[in-house]
Amino acid sequence: MPFPVYALALAAFAIGTAEFIPNGLLPQTAQNLGVSVAAAGWLTTGYAIGVVIGGPLIAAATMRLARHRVLTILTVVFAFANIASALAPTLELVVAGRLVAGAAHGGFIGLASVVAAALVPAEKQGRAIAVVFTGFAASTVAGVPLGTLIGQHTSWRGGFWLIAALATLGLVAVLTTVRAGHIPATSSLRDEITVFRQGRVWAALCATAIGYGGLFASYTYIAPLLTEEAGFPESAIVWLLLLFGVGLLAGNQAGGRLADRALIPTITVFLMMLAAALAVLAITAGNQPVVMILLVVLGAVGFGLVPPLQTFVIRLAGASSTMLSTANISAFNIGIAAGSLLGGTVIDLGLGYRAPSLAGAIMTAIGLGLFALVARTTRPATPDQPAPGSTRTT
Repeated sequence: MPFPVYALALAAFAIGTAEFIPNGLLPQTAQNLGVSVAAAGWLTTGYAIGVVIGGPLIAAATMRLARHRVLTILTVVFAFANIASALAPTLELVVAGRLVAGAAHGGFIGLASVVAAALVPAEKQGRAIAVVFTGFAASTVAGVPLGTLIGQHTSWRGGFWLIAALATLGLVAVLTTVRAGHIPATSSLRDEITVFRQGRVWAALCATAIGYGGLFASYTYIAPLLTEEAGFPESAIVWLLLLFGVGLLAGNQAGGRLADRALIPTITVFLMMLAAALAVLAITAGNQPVVMILLVVLGAVGFGLVPPLQTFVIRLAGASSTMLSTANISAFNIGIAAGSLLGGTVIDLGLGYRAPSLAGAIMTAIGLGLFALVARTTRPATPDQPAPGSTRTT
């Protein structure tokens, strides 16, 4: 892979750490801010909403700007937003900082996916996108456990200071490696929006959101499930999240390689496995060895979906569109927001901490059905051959 792809992955490491750290510190955050665990879940929901709304707006607003500069600016904004969250005295202000960080996340990752895909031959695009998202996967193995450990021994705010430091490292990597020549040519905003006139594009975005979102109905509230239902001590959460992260790292790499070989079957099988694993977790949450195995499986199949789903949507319209790529990042985070809200709702209804996993299994199963409909009626174009009725934008 070209070296700039790895620089983008380093920045994605900071972003992945920011997205997932609050889940492991949810009880401490809720207690410190004087709110319920379900209310503290807005740290995840708010971040996802920032990605959903802010990402596409940033992509549209920066269409005519030099793309390497956009990547730099977004990394700076992301770092300062996390500093603001670390200093915020109330839940509302913490969530506001998360919204801004989420917007920078959406704009950065959407553009980074397109840049990575443009740097390699067509048959390696899935793997190039996977390398960028390896930053996310690696963050769950190193960044999230480290941030959780810091948060448990100092304060949950320490996790946000760690994110800001990691974002600074990512900024240096992007500044020193990504150049204007690495950025694919971009057409007008009007041409980019044309892609969204296709109904199958919207159906695919919905499949991404619903299918992937089921994971976060469970994972947003994984800490109380591990302590209250599985009976693990609070000190074990860091190492249990590390198991989840190992699964993510392996699944991300497998998903990227399998996407280049058999795109639609890979997505279908991973969605089936995710729904099944969530259902089994809801049933066996009291069995510690099974829960540990399921954490690895959930990480692998859940994050293994990301590179193939991103590749599917980019190829579906036969266009390397920054807007389309960013829209799918938004779709992922709509799913995260919907999943975390669904999980919080079933908890507030008094159904216990197992219920979010069962609700997530149902959500993912619905996403699987929708994706099956899209896959039956469309065939994604290769990057060298536009899909019927599509408009190439680069």
